[in-house]
Formats: sequence, C-alpha cells, structure tokens
Amino acid sequence: MNKGLSSISEPTSWFKLLRPFLLWLLTLQLAFFLFTIVSAWLPATNIHRNIESSVEAVIQQGDYPEPLIKGRKHSLDYSMDAMMVNMIYTIDPSSPLNSALLLNSRHSNGPYVSQWNQVKYNIENKTLEPNLQYPRYWHGSTFFFRWFFLFSTFNDLKWILYVITSLLLLVSAINLYRELASAQTLALFTSFFFVNGYIMQFSMQFAPILLITFASVVAITRIEASNEQKAGLIFLFAAAFTAFFDLLTTPLMSFGIPLLIWINRQTDLESKNFKQLIAKPVWFGLIWLTAFTITWASKWILTWMLTDFPIFSNVFNEAAHLSADQEGSRIHAIVDNVNQLPLVIINSMLFILGMFAVFFHKPHQGKKNLLLFLTALLPFVWLMLMANHSIIHSWFTYRMLAISLTGLFFIFINMISEEKLIAFFRFSANSVRR
Repeated sequence: MNKGLSSISEPTSWFKLLRPFLLWLLTLQLAFFLFTIVSAWLPATNIHRNIESSVEAVIQQGDYPEPLIKGRKHSLDYSMDAMMVNMIYTIDPSSPLNSALLLNSRHSNGPYVSQWNQVKYNIENKTLEPNLQYPRYWHGSTFFFRWFFLFSTFNDLKWILYVITSLLLLVSAINLYRELASAQTLALFTSFFFVNGYIMQFSMQFAPILLITFASVVAITRIEASNEQKAGLIFLFAAAFTAFFDLLTTPLMSFGIPLLIWINRQTDLESKNFKQLIAKPVWFGLIWLTAFTITWASKWILTWMLTDFPIFSNVFNEAAHLSADQEGSRIHAIVDNVNQLPLVIINSMLFILGMFAVFFHKPHQGKKNLLLFLTALLPFVWLMLMANHSIIHSWFTYRMLAISLTGLFFIFINMISEEKLIAFFRFSANSVRR
C-alpha cells in the first residue's frame, strides 16, 4: 500500500488507509475497558493500608501546596490528586464493573474541607455507601495509579513519577538532538521551562499528559520522516491515551508538540502548494480529534448501556459550563493564560532571535514556518472554545502554551543561517586576535 496521501484516488484506497486506524481505535477502546476492570479487581488490603498511611503526611499541606517556587502557577493540585485517591480507596473489587464505570467516592455533606480531609472521612466511614460518582471521564490515571498503591504511599508515588518522567525527558532530548539539532532541542525544553513543566512531574493529575506527549515525541523521531501512516498511528495513540488518562489539563499538548517535531523534520515543504502543504497536518489533526472524541464518547456509551446513571445529561451540562462565554470571557481566557508566562524574558529572547534572523537570514523557510505558526495558534483556539474552564483553571491550562512557544522558537531558529552565524563569530574572533 502506498503510504502517501497523494496516492488516494479511489474509495478502496480510502478504505485501505482507514482500516488499520479503525482497528487500532476499536482495539484501544476494548483494552481501556478491560484495564479498568482488571484494576478494579485488585485486592484492596494493601491499597487501603498505603492510602491510610499517606493521609496524615499530606493533609497538612493543603489542596494547592507550592513546594519549590511561590505562586499558584507553581503549585501542585493536591485537590484533584486527593479526589483520585478517594476514588481508588472506594473501588470495590467485588463490583468491578460498577467501580470501573461510575468512579464512586465518599464525601462528607458538611461545609467544604480539603480533598485530603475527604479522603480521611472516607477512611473513617468506609462502611457507608458511596455518595458521589464521577463517571464522565475514563479516569485512566486513577486505575493506573491504583497499581502503585499496592506497594507505595502517595509520597513514594510522587518520586516514582519524577524518576519515570525524568528518564523519558532524557530519552526525548537524546532523540531530538539526533533527529533535529541542539537548537531545536533546547527550544522545546526551554518552552517547557517557561510553562513550569517541572511541577507536572510530581502530580498524579498532570504527569500522564507529560508522559503521553514525550512518548509521542520519541515515537515521531524514531520513524522515517516521510512515513505518514506510522505518523498517523502515533497521533491516534496519543489522542486515545490522552482521552483515557487526562482530566482536561493540557490535552492539546499530545497533538501540538509531536506535530511541531513532525513539521520540522520535513524537507520537501517548500516545493508544495498551499493545499498540499496543509493536507497532512490537517489529516493528522482529524485523526487526533476523532480518536480523542471516540475514546471519550465510548466511556459515556458504556456507562449509559451498563448503568442507570444519567450520563448524557451530566456530560452536556458540564460541557455547557466549561465552554460558556460570559461577557467576553473568550478573550479573557487567552489573556489570563498568557499572563501566567514570564513575558519579559520570553519577549527578550524572541527579540534577540529576531535580530539574528534579520542579520543572518536563511531563505526558503516560509512554508515550513507557516505550518509552525498555524500549529502555534492551536492553543488559543482551545482556550477560546473552553473559555470558562480555561479561566477557572488558567493556573495549569496555560501550560499548553508550550506549543505556541516552541512553534515561535522553531520559526526563528529556522530563519537563522547557521553558516552565516558561524562565519560571523569566526570573523569576530579573528578580528579580536589582530
């Protein structure tokens, strides 16, 4: 089968192209469902003991501790982590299907207290019936981390996550350096530094999207740059795993960052017309969006078929709330998220790179840079569509702006001629010696 999209001219060609994607997507839905069931079957004794020993060590830190740097954008979200721990503690191995679909937990009905206090309440009242369900997400992270609580406490888990994510970031850096260049590698990791990506390494809520994004980066650098089918499958896997694991933190990262890497690896973009230029990124975007939507919707369908929970009214009400536009909030969503960035430092760096691009200009990069620029705009589209959510949670949703920063850095780097820059510094060094 021809791997190029340009070869598609008949319905049979489209079917042959789509068949492996559809098979993989269906296989993943089955795998996700079975994984949640198996995780819910795990014996609860060790899990309960490790969670119970975690509470007192964490409860004094509050819902949003700032472990290294002060400021909300540097804080951990112990509130959501504790919610996940509450659900892990409440899972009933004798009723794995119900536990897998409804995600039960126990909460007190009194005034609001921190979520770790709710975990403590759950522990003290574990004989009571669960009184809260949270079924609209797959909650893959909850079922994944349930395995870790067989042998670790919450604080142990944080350091396990740090080690795993650090190793993946290292592997990603090595692969990026080999496939692109040191400048692009530095640009990507600088962007993650500016969005305080380090804090994601210690969080049950934030770490999964970091793992999915950089696993996709490694995968996209390990295939041939021209292999569109494998690239499409990478975006499919990234989207499905994002819908399974992520709780709408920064889901777009698993598409935008790998796409920027894919664009930068292409060598034939300048010879294409506009339609040919955008065909493949649009195709990858449709694959990602379809896999993301179908994976999420499959959880709703399963919940509707196998339980009596009013899942669709719950989903529609929440979607309306998260995407609401209140007195120009779509613009406010962008402003609030952009203002989380260290804009003075970023603008200074972009100014310096811009000056280099003027004096050491590298021609014939316009079409590649156009694709990079369009990709860099994607987070702003997301922020506007999810306006209310993006304002309420701007202290972590802004991290998807790593896509925009990386795209801008890539554009300026592509505009700078390495040969001209090296020649200038050699000339300057020789002049100083004289």
